[in-house]
Amino acid sequence: MPVDGFDLDHHGDLEVGDGLVDLAVNVRTGTPPPWLLDEITASLTDLAAYPRADAATAAVAARHNCDPDQILLTAGAAEAFVLIARAFRPRHPVVVHPQFTEPESALRSAGHLVDRVILTPDNAFTLDPNDIPTDADLVVIGNPTNPTSVLHPADTLRELARPERILVVDEAFMDAVPGEPDSLIGAQIPGLVVIRSLTKTWGLAGLRVGYVVAAPPLIEQLAAVQPHWPLSTPALAAAIACSTPQATAEALQAAQAFEAQRTHLLTGLTTPPYAGSSTPILYADSPAPTSPYAEPPAPTPANAPTPANAPTPANAPTPANPTNAVTPATPANAVTPANAVTPANAATRANVSTPADPANAATGANVSTPADPANAANLATPANAATPPTPANAATPATPANAATPAIPANAATRATRATPATRATPATPATPANAATPANAATPANAATPAPPANAATPATPAHPANAVDATPPPPPRVRSYGVPRAPFVLVQVDGADQLREDLRRRGFAVRRGDTFPGLGPDWLRIAVRPEPVTDAFLKVWWDLLG
Repeated sequence: MPVDGFDLDHHGDLEVGDGLVDLAVNVRTGTPPPWLLDEITASLTDLAAYPRADAATAAVAARHNCDPDQILLTAGAAEAFVLIARAFRPRHPVVVHPQFTEPESALRSAGHLVDRVILTPDNAFTLDPNDIPTDADLVVIGNPTNPTSVLHPADTLRELARPERILVVDEAFMDAVPGEPDSLIGAQIPGLVVIRSLTKTWGLAGLRVGYVVAAPPLIEQLAAVQPHWPLSTPALAAAIACSTPQATAEALQAAQAFEAQRTHLLTGLTTPPYAGSSTPILYADSPAPTSPYAEPPAPTPANAPTPANAPTPANAPTPANPTNAVTPATPANAVTPANAVTPANAATRANVSTPADPANAATGANVSTPADPANAANLATPANAATPPTPANAATPATPANAATPAIPANAATRATRATPATRATPATPATPANAATPANAATPANAATPAPPANAATPATPAHPANAVDATPPPPPRVRSYGVPRAPFVLVQVDGADQLREDLRRRGFAVRRGDTFPGLGPDWLRIAVRPEPVTDAFLKVWWDLLG
């Protein structure tokens, strides 16, 4: 029944299909448990008799420490909403949204004109009691709320009580909250009606088991419009089994597991996986996002590392030399070997770096000379520094007399190994071993003059990452947000392109709930049910593959 563009009869089960992993319906994985199936199976021998609800009513009352006349068993929470719409004749019913759409659908089907109070993400979908019209004589709210997962404080809901007002609180997901601290069952609030369901925690959607907790006069009004034998014998057996102390303890453990699994899911949805992630995904050399769902990459901040082949700004750090490159600098105060020969007629300029000299050749003050033949060490000597000792038998090749070293114009840009200006301290560079071989393509042929590099020469390309190297900067996350204090077994997220993303997820085998099926939400919302980590991790891998 579309109302104001929202299909109030759309439910999560419509999102699921054959071969899909169900993240659209909020039913606990691995349910019903074997012991519960055994109890249901044992009841099948009594199918010849009409069902009697007395024992099940007493069991539910004992579970909540109340009287049996305060309990009405129903065929799931959905029937309870229908009974409320039939039993009470409100003049001004109000439904708080976003929430489960069945209450409003039932009220409208019964002929009531329903008003809506829409909670917004600006206030984290939390409720201000003053937002409820004072003349509202029936108010329906979920706690925890489906789909926002917000748990409203019990004291906030108490403020909604008014004389002659029926306050309906849908607590279908309350048993997913450890300890149920904000449940209103047992609260002495006039007009309070609390609805519970066994569907979510116990996996009984196909059996239809729920109940209402209210004051006896309200229970009588609801029972008066309920058909006879609304629950089958197997459903009554399930109600008894799920109300035992052992079942209550198991539900608490499940709620605690939900908290850890929900945190894991929400973290995975909002954080791109990279090295150290708890998910089994590794991004290696990830490119910039190209997906329509992802945000554009952030601009490079000042002083950020220079990309490969980009011009090096003034005073920018010099990229690391490629593997096997010879380190040019010689430590200060090194001893100059006696046999080191400086080429004749080598023209130099004070304080200007020139191309490297032959291997083991000493240079003038603050001067580097061109590289000599292959296998010569490329050593640039700082001021007052001498080259490392030369082994006794090492002969220094002589440079021809006419081989002049070309001068470098003033202010000309030098290679990546140029000397640091005198005003800045230059850290010492480890010495190059004697006779270290210069890479073949780095050697200058004998007697050849090495030209000066042009101004603004490009920085040499950064070596490619080895295979499977992890990019230190992960790609930016998509715009994914969670609101309020998530306390239910699902997460509500908002992401650009959510409708297309949902369809792509479906094609990859995952069903998630559309946000625009809830009044107050739009097509950029998705509701994702919590599942154990193996399922969640498989989903998150597909999620990030699609987001880019």
